[in-house]
Amino acid sequence: CREAGVVAVADGLVTLRDALSQDRLDGRAIGRALLDLAEATDAAAPADNEPLASTLGRVATGLRRAGTSLGGAKA
Repeated sequence: CREAGVVAVADGLVTLRDALSQDRLDGRAIGRALLDLAEATDAAAPADNEPLASTLGRVATGLRRAGTSLGGAKA
């Protein structure tokens, strides 16, 4: 369901905003938020729209790289 994918991305953005709004920034928490947002972005990519799916895939890749570099990757 596309709506569920959009909701998951929106939730991920709220989580990221909250992590970035803290008085003391926590790189791991921000990294985890970025990785979760990457996963939600990948999942939201529509199978019936290749150009949009490709674009969202590139966005998810960038989010994943940023999240990993901030130590959000789970060991």
